[in-house]
Amino acid sequence: MVEASKKQIDNLIIYIKKNKKYRFISDDLIKEEIVKYFKINPKSIKFLEKTKSEKFKGIVKAIRSRLYLSYGSFQTGSRNKREIYLNKIKSKRDYKTHDRILSTSVSSKERLKDYNKLYKRIFSITGKPKKILDLGCGLNPVSYPYMGLDELRYYAYDIDKEDCGFLNKYFSLMKKYSKLKGKAKVINLKNSFKKLPKADVCFMFKVLDPLEEKGHKLSEKIIKSLDCKYIIVSFSTKTVSGRKMNHQYRGWIERMLNRINLKFDKIKLENEVFYIIHKY
Repeated sequence: MVEASKKQIDNLIIYIKKNKKYRFISDDLIKEEIVKYFKINPKSIKFLEKTKSEKFKGIVKAIRSRLYLSYGSFQTGSRNKREIYLNKIKSKRDYKTHDRILSTSVSSKERLKDYNKLYKRIFSITGKPKKILDLGCGLNPVSYPYMGLDELRYYAYDIDKEDCGFLNKYFSLMKKYSKLKGKAKVINLKNSFKKLPKADVCFMFKVLDPLEEKGHKLSEKIIKSLDCKYIIVSFSTKTVSGRKMNHQYRGWIERMLNRINLKFDKIKLENEVFYIIHKY
């Protein structure tokens, strides 16, 4: 079977990233989507040299659509403003500036009015953690002031290298105002989840749905591999278009957790449902 060459794939990545929405996604992740696309559409490979053709433009559009559903739908158009807001933080309890930063990400913006009660409800079950592992974190670590925690070690992981770079600046700044010690790193959870740090609590907010394509084997592997006392996974209660889902809880994860004998609690907010999994 004919396969796309490395040069052709690299060139296709360049065209995909011409749209700024996709510049933050690592080349490796884009390459994964390209390989999947051509496994389904092998006849399209012959159009990779015809970059001005409608067929080539269709390939670019199709792969961008896949990337958007998995990674791009969490971005807003104001992410360039967060550096400005970061430099205006004056204290750990500068909620106004923290909220401005959180508002540059769709998911954290949706949680703004709920962060305070969300963490109170989570920590009433888990106890106050000393170490947090946050997978697919986005800008969630910036919600630290709402956690009501003092001394905290925060391990943040995301596919977005720009988000990780920003979070490391945030962690560095917060050393002046708090006992927060954090580090953000780029990760692809599809193949790199077996050597993550031990933590009291692991957050995986809106992570599992975009990861899975067929079945839920990957979710089960990740949950089993994590060395954490509690794992909090969440799911959106809205479709990508913004409509409320008819079935907002996820039956598959409840069946899976029951099968592997893990207890769980549920928390329901307006736009999100959370499962607090008791690992130990």
